[in-house]
Amino acid sequence: MTMRHTERTGIRRGIDHDGFTMIELLIVMMIIGVLAAIAIPVFLGAQQHSREAAVVSDVSNLRTAILELELVNGAMPAGLPSSTTSLTAPWKSAGATWSTFTSNVIYKPGTGTDFCVAGLSSTGSIFVGNEAKGVSQSTQTSLDAACP
Repeated sequence: MTMRHTERTGIRRGIDHDGFTMIELLIVMMIIGVLAAIAIPVFLGAQQHSREAAVVSDVSNLRTAILELELVNGAMPAGLPSSTTSLTAPWKSAGATWSTFTSNVIYKPGTGTDFCVAGLSSTGSIFVGNEAKGVSQSTQTSLDAACP
């Protein structure tokens, strides 16, 4: 009685082998790499946008606080220099905020009820607002230049 080759090597017909081939694993790794290459820049862009949105909110809240303090006190509050790194209690109680992503703010009163506020984001972007319009991104490179 002679044994067939498959019986001698222990391989039986009709039984599937478990596992993936090297080519299948490489294809899966390439797909994961392509997805990561797409997702990581989108995620980093969303992070930067959210940091800048926090600064826009802080500058907007500072605008509102200035208007509230002017209404309560009957006069515009004293300015905040660009070296300001935190807000005092009167500013906070009037609604001004200072998020983690706001590096500095500046507030310069003008004539009458005119004023300018600006905030520097941790990303390096500067956002400016005044009594008449909302907050927008500035093309200036310093807070003092954004609020002349």
